[in-house]
Amino acid sequence: MQINCSTGGVVYVISAFYGHVDKTTFRDDIMKTTLCTTGDCQEQTCDVDDSLLTSRYGTNQYLIVTYECRVDCLSQPCQNGATCVHVTHGFTCVYPEHYSGSTCSEITLLKCESDTIHISCPSGSVVDVISAFYGRLDLTTCQHRSMKSTSCSLSGATDAVRTICQDKTTCDVKSSSFSDPCYGTYKYMNVTYECRHECQSQPCQNGATCVHVTHGFTCVCPGNYSGETCSEITLLKCENDEIHINCPSGSVVDVISAFYGRLDLTTCQHRSMKSTSCSLSGATDAVRTICQDKTTCDVKSSSFSDPCRGTYKYMNVTYECRPDECHSQPCQNGATCVHVTHGFTCVCPENYSGETCSEITLLKCEIDKIHINCPSGSDIDVISAFYGRLDLTTCQHISMKSTSCSLPGVTDAVRTICQDKTTCDVKSSLFSDPCRGTYKYMNVTYECRPRKSDIGCSSSSTATFAFYGRRNKATCPDEASDTTTCSVPGCYGQSAGDLPGQDDV
Repeated sequence: MQINCSTGGVVYVISAFYGHVDKTTFRDDIMKTTLCTTGDCQEQTCDVDDSLLTSRYGTNQYLIVTYECRVDCLSQPCQNGATCVHVTHGFTCVYPEHYSGSTCSEITLLKCESDTIHISCPSGSVVDVISAFYGRLDLTTCQHRSMKSTSCSLSGATDAVRTICQDKTTCDVKSSSFSDPCYGTYKYMNVTYECRHECQSQPCQNGATCVHVTHGFTCVCPGNYSGETCSEITLLKCENDEIHINCPSGSVVDVISAFYGRLDLTTCQHRSMKSTSCSLSGATDAVRTICQDKTTCDVKSSSFSDPCRGTYKYMNVTYECRPDECHSQPCQNGATCVHVTHGFTCVCPENYSGETCSEITLLKCEIDKIHINCPSGSDIDVISAFYGRLDLTTCQHISMKSTSCSLPGVTDAVRTICQDKTTCDVKSSLFSDPCRGTYKYMNVTYECRPRKSDIGCSSSSTATFAFYGRRNKATCPDEASDTTTCSVPGCYGQSAGDLPGQDDV
């Protein structure tokens, strides 16, 4: 057996089994092994020779190795020369001297009190002080004839170093930077810090300047821009002008606030400025009616009622251009995509439901049949089904004795007929009668999903989920399906290829 990670990751063995299991030869002490350990196979390719594995029972054995191709270290998450090592559900960084933290990004420098700690960060990053110490806690560090105390530490050392170094590119820390916590004792100092890169990713928009601040950054916005990343734009016009708003392709207007009136004597000066406490309530809602979720719009003073007649007014609108969630046409089956706050919703046509209107519900009276058909390349996935009667309006008939009649297990029954097929017919004759003498109806909710055998990955993708086993008795029915809790890990982390079948696992 050869194990190969063609995606560029490395093998991480989850479990291994060697033996034979069936109703006649299975015993509790059958040999299980994990001979292919993480250490043996921590490469892109490794071989497991099943001839080296033996069983005491003399039956034909087979070997199963469950593994995944781990790529956690491919992105080189460990910093400052640290070694990345795969561990269960992730990675760890083996620190070189003086480094710590989950990705070895934290640097600790120690000096005796007569020396200087020099801190320097690469271009584009700044110092972020995590902790600092000044004093003495042992007899081994910075040995000296004057070591009277080993329980000496300066409270506030971290704050003192932050005053000197925080958000700078380079700085020097000396013992003279601190007050003396224990006279007559020779002391030492250490500083733990990391070099931060918040501004390197250029988070500020619209030509704003990124400035490092304690534990973060702030954006210095140019003229008409505001907001945390200067993404908000404010446009102001006098009442006889118009505000023209335009967002780039693929984005839409999101109105934050609007104003119409007068609050000072300097903006849009005019001989008619009787009031400076004049503002129209509801100006924001009025502008949203005109502009919200559009690519372009015009706002004029005629868009508003007059809050103070005889006073020359001005108007402003604050907005931002946010990604158009509907631009990618996420709604299916002819549904309408509608923008909502921080997202979208799909208005589904009749018989359709689900977040993107991908779910189809078909209803028929008991004398009819439900015909389900999916397009080429897709198969039926049954979500739910119903057979019975719960009201007096659906499929009206003279025989409607019960309105609390439903057959349990209908969904499984329909899955037996339709699941993973391209087309199928559902008839009432397929079900037992849950309420004799009552005229019933049936419905099926399903969606058409890409055919499983067509699933594959490009060279830059990995499969996120694959399943082999049994979870119900409806899918691929067989007399031998005596368990519904059977599964074998399969394709996680593998590159393009067919889904494994029985022979593969």
